[in-house]
Amino acid sequence: MKTFSELLYLPFIVAILPGMLLTGFNTAIAQCTDTADFNDWIPAQGNQYWQVTSPVEVEEVEEIFPLAPSFFISNKEFINTRFSFDVISTNGTDDDFIGFVLGYNNPFSAGSTSYEFILLDWKARAETAFSSFGDEGFTLAEFHGNIYDPQLTSYFWGHHGSSPNAIYSPIAHLYGDNTGWQTGKSYHFDVIYSSGSIKIDLDGNRIFDVIHCNQPGRFGFYTYSQHNVIFSNLTWSAAADAFISPENICMDDSVFFSLEDTACHTYNPLIQNWTWFFGDGDSISNIFEGTHYYKSPGDYELKMVAEFPGGCKDPVTKFIHVQAPFEIDLGPDTLLALHSSISLTAGPDQAGWNYLWSTGSMLNEVTLTDLTRDTVIRVYVTRDLCSAYDEIRVTIKNELPPTIQVNVPSAFSPDGDGKNDIFLPVFQDEFPEEYSLSVFNRWGQQIFESIDPEVGWDGTQNGNACPGEVYVYLIKYGVLDDNSSEITMVKKGTLLLLR
Repeated sequence: MKTFSELLYLPFIVAILPGMLLTGFNTAIAQCTDTADFNDWIPAQGNQYWQVTSPVEVEEVEEIFPLAPSFFISNKEFINTRFSFDVISTNGTDDDFIGFVLGYNNPFSAGSTSYEFILLDWKARAETAFSSFGDEGFTLAEFHGNIYDPQLTSYFWGHHGSSPNAIYSPIAHLYGDNTGWQTGKSYHFDVIYSSGSIKIDLDGNRIFDVIHCNQPGRFGFYTYSQHNVIFSNLTWSAAADAFISPENICMDDSVFFSLEDTACHTYNPLIQNWTWFFGDGDSISNIFEGTHYYKSPGDYELKMVAEFPGGCKDPVTKFIHVQAPFEIDLGPDTLLALHSSISLTAGPDQAGWNYLWSTGSMLNEVTLTDLTRDTVIRVYVTRDLCSAYDEIRVTIKNELPPTIQVNVPSAFSPDGDGKNDIFLPVFQDEFPEEYSLSVFNRWGQQIFESIDPEVGWDGTQNGNACPGEVYVYLIKYGVLDDNSSEITMVKKGTLLLLR
């Protein structure tokens, strides 16, 4: 019967959950914590400058000439693993690159030009050398292709932090003053290399947390143009990950949680049991994915605790911020007189508040003037993570009692018999102060116009008799509304000219 330790690097068979993709490889997990024995590790490309000073300590003691990257790598492959180790550079005369590799598959033999791994390199000080510029700080990048000796400095000295090509794919970087390492200072790294992400902590501070689809490979240490670098106390353990989105929500929204990373469609298949703790008193076990609603605003610690063979457990913690919702109120629906105005305010005019009105305005306040018809005014407001909506219906009193009544004949016969020879609107009681009459033929051409309410159309145009047919009239005249304000009334229709 094999022990748990003997099973660590054997092929595994698991049930495939919906949406899960697996590739055949030997998966390295550890007991709750395993400690590396560097006597079993490999100096890649035959580099003999790595000296194992104890089972838990190795030092790169001499710089390689001509300049080339130097790797000291594990004899096993890893994925879904948490690494912890210390590093210190004791050479006070140099300030170049130290770091580590993940998913290492090449190069192994001396003279190999094939590179395949993910590299975290860390430069102590920015400088230009070998016609390439190296930034101070951290670069996380993926290498996948052939790099020949004359090209080494352009790839490993020049960071290419934002310039991908066929061989080099930048993942993340952190550059700037005071981001480099210091001689004689010991640093502690914690690294989680999972199928769907890479998380890197330095001395307890998270420097990278990126979603990235990863493949199994070896873990190793790295130097470039730097020696007297000591790596020590490497331990590893099984690691879990979880996909949580979004991590900042409004109270009305939900958080989606999943054991599977939605970008990479994979997860650690060696997880046997897991429990979601949502931070608000609710929890649930062995649910692959779902949504959770928070009933109160606040900050919550959402934790997924995974259990591996042998009873090893790994917690994954995300922090959820839930913002309190807000409301807006444009007021009750209202009744206004014709040609009235209304001003509406949806919130304060300050940073963080964004407005979109149905009128197209993006200000916090709108004013509508000269309203002539019923309308609904809507506004959509966002503040940080939350949003709100309101609308108001404005009804216009358009049945205003006019002070002037007008009657319009539907036909006339300008034949000179003294009866219905003139087309003329008839006003009762009094004439309006503002008045116009226009007549149009069937082609839309204006053939008559008058601004005198006592002057009508005699059926001619430029002294010539118009044919008997249907014409269109347009009458505009002023009346007084309930507030004794004059408004313009419009009356339009057809008339028949009889010959």
